[in-house]
Amino acid sequence: MAKSIIKKVRDRRTEMAEQYENYICDTYSKTSLERDTIKNDDRTPFFFKESDISFFSNPLFTHQALDTNYNTNGPYMQAFYLHHFNGYILKKIPLIRSLNFESIAGTSLMLINDINYVHAEFFVGVERKFKMLGEYFKYGFYYVSRVNDMAAPQLRFKIGLDFYNTFTNKWSW
Repeated sequence: MAKSIIKKVRDRRTEMAEQYENYICDTYSKTSLERDTIKNDDRTPFFFKESDISFFSNPLFTHQALDTNYNTNGPYMQAFYLHHFNGYILKKIPLIRSLNFESIAGTSLMLINDINYVHAEFFVGVERKFKMLGEYFKYGFYYVSRVNDMAAPQLRFKIGLDFYNTFTNKWSW
């Protein structure tokens, strides 16, 4: 049975930021969309920060393979998609099943109108949950690929750490 949660968030720097969660079988997806359609030279520009080289940060709000800092006063759009398979694929492989890894895949897209810039990323990885000092965490290993207008395609290996929020009973991503 499919269950969807839609959350719309107003933000002072963007026109609209939206987040979606979809649950299908034992897997789930999360989506985040952020856009600003107003060109205004009087306001503070919006900055897109360069990604860390080897740390996998929250894939619903950050790009994983952005190699340069960008800023804009004009329209832009960012879209993020993340799917957790929760062992649906890896639990079917006998030797891998004993490692308790779960697979994850996702993508992100960034469009900046002022400089006609298009940036797309794709990633796949495996994660494993563990408990330390009474708190739940996940560590993971990811391969990130990027394609954009200004640089050659690139593959990166990254390591990430996520925590379980006991207040909302959800993982942060």
